[in-house]
Parts: sequence; C-alpha cells; structure tokens
Amino acid sequence: MKGLFATLVVAAAVTAIAASAGGKAPDATGSVFVPNPVQSTGDESLTDQKDSDAAVPASAYSTVPLTNLDGSGYLNGDYATVKSSTGKPAYSATGNFAYTRSQDQFEQVMAARSARASATTGPSTSATSSRSSSACRRRRRSAA
Repeated sequence: MKGLFATLVVAAAVTAIAASAGGKAPDATGSVFVPNPVQSTGDESLTDQKDSDAAVPASAYSTVPLTNLDGSGYLNGDYATVKSSTGKPAYSATGNFAYTRSQDQFEQVMAARSARASATTGPSTSATSSRSSSACRRRRRSAA
C-alpha cells in the first residue's frame, strides 16, 4: 500500500445513472455512511477488514431519505437507476433499505444516495458509486 490512505476498490460494479422516472412513490429510507465512518466517529484507527460489519460501529450509520423513487421497490427513480453486476439488487416492498456494509446492497444504497445528493446540490458535489470514496478508507499506520 502506498501513501497514508489507500482507497479500496469495490468488488461490486455498481453503476448510478441519472434517470427520469415516470410515477412517484412515497419516499424511502436507507442506511448510509455520512460522510464516512472515520469522520463521523472521529476514530482514525478504523480499518476495512474485508467489509466486516464488526469493523464499523453501529453509530457510524445514518438513516437518510431516498426520495423520488419510482415505486418499483428497487433503487430506481428521478435521480438514479442502480444496477449491480455482482449480486442481488437492493429491493424493499416497504421502502426500508437498511443494509449493513457486509451486504452488496449497502453499496447500492450509498450510490443511490450519492447520485441524489449530486443531482440536487449541483456540480460541486461529486457522485460516486463506489464505497471506496464514500465510506471505506484504510489508514495505513507506519511502523515507525
């Protein structure tokens, strides 16, 4: 690993595509990191541990609104269409997308939230579909 921080590459290929959806559904909610566990907890000793739930305290998760979904039960709507090539897509008949970081669907919720934030705040906010820049950075501790 080079440098103080090594960005982890997400194994799941999650793509957020700006989209225009037809019908509107009641707003949903999802569990995400805002902005990431190191910043929200102030604990710089956190490490990825291969997406282990135990690596991040429950207090690092935030429940946020996921607005303007199309009512299909998937993360599709006005701001994004989220697709995964590595696993089952996030689905909720009730609008509760509460996943933890060990589940592929967590990354999909993070991508949907990021795409929505980017679309509603303008070009200064960067949307990303990878967990690497939104939540999981591994701090390399020097041996010195």
